Amino acid sequence: ILAYLEESNLFLIALDNRREWYRYHHLFGELLSHRLEQVAPAQIPRLHRLASHWYQEHGFLEEAIDHALMGDDYEYAADLIEQVALEMGGQGRLTQLQQWIVSFPEIFLTERPYLSITLALKSILDMQVEQAEQHLALAEPRAYALTEDSVLKPEIMCQVALLRGYISRLRGDIHASMSYLQQALHYFPEQQAVMRCSVYLNVGANYWILGRFTEAEVSLQQAIALLHHPDTIYPALVAAGGLSNVYLQQGRFNEVAKLHHEIEQQLPIPRRSHLAMNYVAVEQIPLSYEKNDLTAAAETIAKTIELGRKLDITINIGTVLLILAWIKHVAGQSDEIEVLLAQANTNRQPFVVEFDYYQVRLWLAMGNLEAASRWAQMYEQERQKAAPWQALLDLTHAHVLFAENQLERAIDTLRQCEEVAQSAG
Repeated sequence: ILAYLEESNLFLIALDNRREWYRYHHLFGELLSHRLEQVAPAQIPRLHRLASHWYQEHGFLEEAIDHALMGDDYEYAADLIEQVALEMGGQGRLTQLQQWIVSFPEIFLTERPYLSITLALKSILDMQVEQAEQHLALAEPRAYALTEDSVLKPEIMCQVALLRGYISRLRGDIHASMSYLQQALHYFPEQQAVMRCSVYLNVGANYWILGRFTEAEVSLQQAIALLHHPDTIYPALVAAGGLSNVYLQQGRFNEVAKLHHEIEQQLPIPRRSHLAMNYVAVEQIPLSYEKNDLTAAAETIAKTIELGRKLDITINIGTVLLILAWIKHVAGQSDEIEVLLAQANTNRQPFVVEFDYYQVRLWLAMGNLEAASRWAQMYEQERQKAAPWQALLDLTHAHVLFAENQLERAIDTLRQCEEVAQSAG
């Protein structure tokens, strides 16, 4: 019958070469849907539920979730989301999860802690900490109330601890963050590669913020080692970007290129275009700039900015925009720089000390000594003797002192900078 309909050109379109899958011509499909709404609207939810179960039985879980929600079968939709959420999160597809979950009646968010935890993760990656706290406050009482034989309990408890660790880091409490991440390591199910990868990534990020690059390298390599798993591509590539930055800070430029080559070799060709590769590409930009390959740097910047709009806000676009401003300065295109500086500050990430390093030196290169001096005065008031990343900030400060012709102070600052840099490796 299908073959006859297709040969007769009766609104049927083949979707494969084997003539096994078909769809209606979209206008005819719309006509039938409109007809159904007129003739039997009460049947529509039941038909969506039938479609949902058919998709689930044949392994199409995302389509099954779509139809379950359209059929108002929220209990079934929640069951299905719990099956795919971790896998989709590991692939960086949290926006789709969020779109599903916000369509649930609010009662389901209190009764199904997994849904609230997923929304909390999306909020954190969007730097919406207060919103994340609200979602966690909904999830935690129900999570703790789960019985010990609940299949989801270890995973939920691990995610709660992981998210608490993430929030503590954003609030500047690295000690509390490490404590929560140790809890997450205690809870995570051994077979859950996504959770392991995410915990190692966050431990590595904390060590990076503390300027403890040796420990950061170990944790980030543990996360990257899980890249072969099909559902860890997002956190593993974020970790690869973080490790690239560690190598850049230590001056191990050859190892940056080597790591990027190894990452590409590990990934099958279709996965090399994954959005999270942007985290790796971002770290190639300072290297291209320092090599004076400004064309390559500008091309990579254009790609990372475009793709960065589709990623969560944690990608370091602020520093990328500053390097682009540097390139514009070198090229004599000064009319675009102020706009780029404003955009860079809008996209500035917490903890990214390199931002000041690039911005202050650009002010000096442009002859804006007033802005650089204001930064230096504020830095002198707030400087902490043993703070992480002090070497890079001291170096930035020395640039300003030199520009102000305060040569003795610049030399003293450089001596401090050298001491801190050597002690930090």
